[in-house]
Amino acid sequence: MNQTELHSVVEEVAEKAGLFLVEIKSSANNRFCVYIDGDDHPTLKELTGIHRAIEEVFDREVEDYGLEVSSPGMGTAFKVKRQYHKHIGRDVKVLLLDGKEFVGNLDEVSDEGVQLSWDERVPKEIGKGKVTVRKTELIRFEDIKETKRIYNFK
Repeated sequence: MNQTELHSVVEEVAEKAGLFLVEIKSSANNRFCVYIDGDDHPTLKELTGIHRAIEEVFDREVEDYGLEVSSPGMGTAFKVKRQYHKHIGRDVKVLLLDGKEFVGNLDEVSDEGVQLSWDERVPKEIGKGKVTVRKTELIRFEDIKETKRIYNFK
């Protein structure tokens, strides 16, 4: 089994289940970790179904391999654009290639990038003290090093 064949099979099976492929990792000892996500969090039953579908295509009697099918864990960086769409309206942290970091609400996703918004305290133009203003930033995908969802347990 090679990663290209596995990629094709997983995409097809995941799409039928209303899910999508995020990433496939492989190791030298023919072990594959397949990460699946969906617009809703994939269930254990869905992940098991994908695992079984892969095993039906790639016979272990012909070639020995290890297989793990999972969803990306909390705090895992986004790998595909569809994950951005899934998290619209949620808080994310975006690290840029130049080292800048933005934390805010993911407002919009386009083919070119994302728009974040957040509240920030800034000095008043006149007088002492600070005022809260709403800031926004358009960030191009090509400038993003990684994006992670922020989980608030309040």
